[in-house]
Amino acid sequence: MSTTDELKIPKRTTKDLVVLLQKDLLQQLYRPDPSSEKDLNLNAKIEQAWLTQFKKPFFHTPPSPTSLRGHPGMGKTTSFKVAAKSVANWLDLDYVHNPTDDYVPTGKELLFQQIELGGETSNYKISGLPHIKDIFREQDGSNEKYTTTAPPKSLTNLRHAGASVLLLDDFQNASPSVQNVCLSVLEEKRYQAMDFGEYTYVGSTGNLGAADGTNIASTSTATTSRGQTYIAYDTAENFIERTLAQYPDEVADAHLAAFFDTYPDCFHTPSKSKKGEPFACPRMWSKLLPYLRHGFADFEYMLENASNPGENLFEMDEVITRAEGQVGLDVSSKLKQFYLSLTNFVAPIAKKAIAGQELNTRETDILNDRLGNVGNKGEFFSSQLTRRLGEVLAVEISKNFKNSPNDWLNKSKAEIKNFVDFTFDTFGDTDASKIPIALTSLASRLSTLVDDEAVAKFGRGVATPQMNANLCMEIQRCIIQSPKSSIRLANVPLSKVVGSDVLSNISQYESTSDKLNNITDIVQNNDAFNSITEKTQPKVEENLPSLGMGSF
Repeated sequence: MSTTDELKIPKRTTKDLVVLLQKDLLQQLYRPDPSSEKDLNLNAKIEQAWLTQFKKPFFHTPPSPTSLRGHPGMGKTTSFKVAAKSVANWLDLDYVHNPTDDYVPTGKELLFQQIELGGETSNYKISGLPHIKDIFREQDGSNEKYTTTAPPKSLTNLRHAGASVLLLDDFQNASPSVQNVCLSVLEEKRYQAMDFGEYTYVGSTGNLGAADGTNIASTSTATTSRGQTYIAYDTAENFIERTLAQYPDEVADAHLAAFFDTYPDCFHTPSKSKKGEPFACPRMWSKLLPYLRHGFADFEYMLENASNPGENLFEMDEVITRAEGQVGLDVSSKLKQFYLSLTNFVAPIAKKAIAGQELNTRETDILNDRLGNVGNKGEFFSSQLTRRLGEVLAVEISKNFKNSPNDWLNKSKAEIKNFVDFTFDTFGDTDASKIPIALTSLASRLSTLVDDEAVAKFGRGVATPQMNANLCMEIQRCIIQSPKSSIRLANVPLSKVVGSDVLSNISQYESTSDKLNNITDIVQNNDAFNSITEKTQPKVEENLPSLGMGSF
């Protein structure tokens, strides 16, 4: 983002900007002087939405129009759409985006009208076409002709909708004369005799010009002084969060989260856009993602039905061809290497481990070779395997919850034990610090797949996964029973570190759960627990009752 620093415009993530736009939309739609029961009901919904979403009472403040600028594909227009959709949902309004000219507003919708201004040199798009009308003067019985304009129906609809948003897209790409025409639209929500309605929110988007290789017209001070202006940028973390919410299934993000962790520079390659080459940006990753997901869906099917366990079953050529055409050659080359490692080794090993199946000779050799490699090759493999183990277990638990919502934990115990045993056996002696990564991956993916406090969900107001107390206790029980639970990490038994840093960490979100609060005592203060985590362990089952775990 260094190139944008020269513009001296504040930068905010798309996630942060969506929240600002949500607040401004609610403020714009509020009726300070309600004149009907409908107005009173809408105000009540706005006040409740504000309290629910932002945890503070509503205080009416007329908002300023917002202009979002930034690199192509960074989510400027999408930020407005996401904010509008969420507000429509909060207020029980239908979300209607760019309807056809024959659409008739009902007053029960949030109408989102997007006007593309890129390259526009005429104000007809805003003002409409001129036409001649007659006026009859009763004083002397004369007829006079005058010229007026017929505004586009899409814009006259705005004031008749239940709520409305007018977005002037690619504002900086319009000619200066068109930008000047839009000044009164931005600030006053009207142009000449056409009124868009007092409760229409108006915003604009635009590129950066020389900083991102786009052609833009000069933007006058009069334009920039009409409202608030930000440079919008997306982050890989925000992109993955949206993706997992959109695709809460087994294939999910097609492992892009791990790819961006390994190659953070591949999320956005703006220098390529100046050369006219395909380049990586959030928009293009969103367009590529369905192809990646398709590739992994086929891969999962082939794994289940393969006759040759050693065969590489991933359709790499087709997937990478799609990637080259959308995110460019350089990024696709790194994606190919990443997927080669993932599909050749990690995915089948993790799937068999959770199912409790024996690895074949090739997989065992690969596992030993990679774990014995102290360089980047071994580190990459270990990180991917630990994440994948957590993800696979999350999928299996989510299936059990869907099929047996009242008995999911009991049906998941074997898989949880397989997860703990394989993770401790594989990394306990070589790289024990990877074990918490597997648990964190489990919690994150499970919260996305299930989103139910009975199993796991993300914390209110925070993006931190929360696993249910009973699930945490079952995992902790398996950890205590693991033969390698006494392995020491920084002179502390590994089972203590794992329990304290990952499992008991959720006590801050569900402090009323006695079982959950006991986890911290178990892993930190209980003498019986300390005794079974020494190198010479007594029989585990004999100690479980004294740890409050006899019910398991």
